[in-house]
Amino acid sequence: MKTTNSICLVLFFSIAFTVLSSCDIPAGKTPGDDDYREVTQTVPMFAVNTEAFIVKAGDTAVTILLDEGTFSSNPTLSMFSINGTGGFASLGGGAVTYKGPRQVTITGITAAGGSGTMVSGSVVGGQRITIAAAAQQTQTSYAIAVSVDAADLTEADSFKTTHAAALALNVDTVTQTNEDAVNAALNAYEALTQEQKYLVFTESRTLIALKAAIDAKFGALVTPYPTPVQKINFAGSTAAVTLSGLNGHSVYMVQLNLAATPVPSTSSVTGSTDSGGSSYTPFPAFPGYMNNIKPDGSFWTGSFTGNSEDYIIEPEIGEQDGYSASAGVQAERRDSGHLQRFIDNPLPASAIATGDAFSGGFTLDKSASGILRSQAIGDTKQFWLQNSDETWQIRNATMQASKDRCAVWVASANYDNASSSNNDNKITKAQAQAMAEKFKTIYNLETNVFGYEYGGGVSTYSSIYGGVDGDPKMQILIYDIDYDYTPTQTGGVMGFVNFIDEFSQSAIDAESINAKTNLAEILYIDAHFVDRFPQSAYSTLVHEFDHCIMFNEKFIQRDTAMFSTWYAEMMAQLAEDLISPMIGIPITESGHPVMDRFPLFLALYDQLPVMGWGSGTSAIYTYSSVYAWGAYLVRNFGGPSFVNKMAKNSYVDVSSINMALPGSTNLTGALRKFPEAFVYTGSNIPSGVFSFDKSVLSTISGTTYTYRAFDIRKIRNYYAGDSETGLPSFYRGTWIKNAGTQYPIAAQTAIVQSMPEWQRVSGNLTISLAKPAASNVETYIMVR
Repeated sequence: MKTTNSICLVLFFSIAFTVLSSCDIPAGKTPGDDDYREVTQTVPMFAVNTEAFIVKAGDTAVTILLDEGTFSSNPTLSMFSINGTGGFASLGGGAVTYKGPRQVTITGITAAGGSGTMVSGSVVGGQRITIAAAAQQTQTSYAIAVSVDAADLTEADSFKTTHAAALALNVDTVTQTNEDAVNAALNAYEALTQEQKYLVFTESRTLIALKAAIDAKFGALVTPYPTPVQKINFAGSTAAVTLSGLNGHSVYMVQLNLAATPVPSTSSVTGSTDSGGSSYTPFPAFPGYMNNIKPDGSFWTGSFTGNSEDYIIEPEIGEQDGYSASAGVQAERRDSGHLQRFIDNPLPASAIATGDAFSGGFTLDKSASGILRSQAIGDTKQFWLQNSDETWQIRNATMQASKDRCAVWVASANYDNASSSNNDNKITKAQAQAMAEKFKTIYNLETNVFGYEYGGGVSTYSSIYGGVDGDPKMQILIYDIDYDYTPTQTGGVMGFVNFIDEFSQSAIDAESINAKTNLAEILYIDAHFVDRFPQSAYSTLVHEFDHCIMFNEKFIQRDTAMFSTWYAEMMAQLAEDLISPMIGIPITESGHPVMDRFPLFLALYDQLPVMGWGSGTSAIYTYSSVYAWGAYLVRNFGGPSFVNKMAKNSYVDVSSINMALPGSTNLTGALRKFPEAFVYTGSNIPSGVFSFDKSVLSTISGTTYTYRAFDIRKIRNYYAGDSETGLPSFYRGTWIKNAGTQYPIAAQTAIVQSMPEWQRVSGNLTISLAKPAASNVETYIMVR
């Protein structure tokens, strides 16, 4: 029980010279963890350092340290506040004054409102501290206000004392012999209460860094096993495999479902014997290869039952997002329903509005009022836009920028050239111009690999030059998509395309479709995300533009069948994967699909189809699985040249992949190698096995493109720290499940399982296996 003799601990976490977004940290989570980093922008601003300070009951003034900023004078900070769950809670009746380099004094401290009285110690968890400086941009830093009592302080001190030896280690000199001490300390940290974890937050970061260093060093020492991947051929209902001469290796059972439908449950291990002894410790060396073990050492033994839809575990979207710089922005990033509706019920390509090249097509008067071609910066046009209730209304927008490859329109309701905020849903002319400049680069890079939008890449004398609007520029319309803006919005539709815009209204009405056409090649982008998360908005441009390209290259020019949603979304994300680093979005940052999608894939990889699409909420999750499948294909079957072949061949879906695969490799062969990428990563990848951790480059029409390697062991699993799964908060990589438990597997994917005695084995290991009941399930033993 808490005592009344409590204090309020406020922790600050920030990055020097950045502005972080303003959504709340999820309740019950630890601040500063990788999944709470958010989209950042570099600005000339100071930042609170990562040391904690304590506000005691009765305090009226507190001095904190700041990282040295760029101020030439000492401005007065106008606000110090906490956005409490019960309202906007003020912590300070007086001013906050910047005293010079590295020091701020907060005076006039009063009780905080909102969800409780902070200075008396009531919990106000998962909040933010905001400091605004006169004539400067706002600095937002993480802050956790939580009550701690004497018992918490005693437990924290005990933790520091007990694990002093591990905490004194250095990442540069730590060795494998220190691993048990580090693991023991991490286990102890997981067993602490949330309040106690806050008190030893700095120490936990030290331990995680030490563990990562040990993992890297140990991984380099293990010589690849001679036969790292072995398929188990069952002569009867059981089989046994003996692995001899293991030397610190870890062993995994992989069950692959080749069928296009899910299987209700897999088989399980009937027994195993470790004749050589194992150096296994509760949390194995590779952070991406921890089993689902709770802090007390027991397995989480949950299983899934029911039909395939029940297999989807539905996490709270936006709760975690790997170690990317975006807390939940990309986890809920999706296209609008327009794309799906058209794919389900496509109009014929012969009905394209400027269909002069198609017999029986429509001919559009290029001087018609709906044409954008003659318009210039400052001109206003009316657009048909759909409300959340699916009714259509005309909205005004003005062209605010125009470059070689695009014109940028901003809805009147979302334009304010005087706006200095990046969180008011208002776009300035400078922001529109920046988007136009970025798209110019995107256009040239993307069309070189994937092809062109309708009306692009053809002679000016072609009847389809400029597409349905006769304008060779893509139109980009920025507005509040779904009209769902809130200052704390981090999820929703970031952008979309609507293929209906390629058709005349008469063709649409003839099919009794509830839609209006804007008669142009248009990319629709959400204003809030342009304003608050520009990097993510730029990658969305890449994504949506690829949809336009595929519509033209496949459906119109090659007259193929309409592609499936999963194929369209895979290709669009592969375009992001390839182009994003070339426009300033590294693979390690939010906005790049590796950081946006893989945290969720690593948690749900066995429950999501890789060549299928979910419905409703589950559709959000299948972005991650279809992208992971594509990311694997390009990194193991030819890189940019492979995706170029997929984009340019006359097929869609599975056939398009098959036609792009090299030599005698077919889709089934590629699928059989897919699970290897769940296991093998980092240093010493055995020869011949496949991995995401491979860089592949190709030169296409004089430009060199690269699909970059990435190590899944460095990506925070979406379920890390989740109480139901039991995965520790520092869990990275694939969720490895208990080999003694049966689990369902989604269509055309696999599950990776292991046991404690299979980790770090030196000597011989014999494993007895039961044959899977489903005929399409293959069993493999993989040794790392």
